[in-house]
Amino acid sequence: MKKFLLAVMGVLIIMTAQSQNKKHYTVSGGVLGGGNLAELSKDFGPSNIDYGTKLGYAFGAFLNFPLSDKVSLEPQLVFTGNKFTPDGSTTGAFSGKYHSVTIPVLLKIHTGKNFAFTAGPQLNFLSNIEDENNNYQKDDFNKTGFGFSGGIEIFPHGRVTIFGRYIYGTSKVFKNDVIGSPTTGFSNYRHGATQFGLKL
Repeated sequence: MKKFLLAVMGVLIIMTAQSQNKKHYTVSGGVLGGGNLAELSKDFGPSNIDYGTKLGYAFGAFLNFPLSDKVSLEPQLVFTGNKFTPDGSTTGAFSGKYHSVTIPVLLKIHTGKNFAFTAGPQLNFLSNIEDENNNYQKDDFNKTGFGFSGGIEIFPHGRVTIFGRYIYGTSKVFKNDVIGSPTTGFSNYRHGATQFGLKL
């Protein structure tokens, strides 16, 4: 009888330990929102158009899948809105709003309770454009794009998490046959952004 009780106690202890451990590995999710400092960067070509950096928005949702006590995988769905306005008057340049849906897949490395680092690839899908001068249509832009992001999170296990990251776009924004190309080199621009905000 004593051996049976000891065995039952042992099983209960193991189950309790596993239950406590599973709490740490629970799949979680939430929403995010913040600012999006977008930029159009020229990789090459004759264009001398400077778009600078403009503030837009970013909001969406995420799911976090723990892989261990220090590493997790976090896919996100983020809607962004950016305004691209060339500095100065430039004939034929795109000036307006650029809306997209992005899907970052982030590997998150937790360095403790207060900090985590994120990095991973990102897919971009153009949803809509609004050209102030009616020179461009949605078909003048590439519908999909690719990039990489890296950043940091503060209080990643808290009710409110502060995040910041830089997104480096590797794909061209404009198609090769848009207005002004190749003399203005619009087809050489890629999209990058610095995002910051809160996760709940």
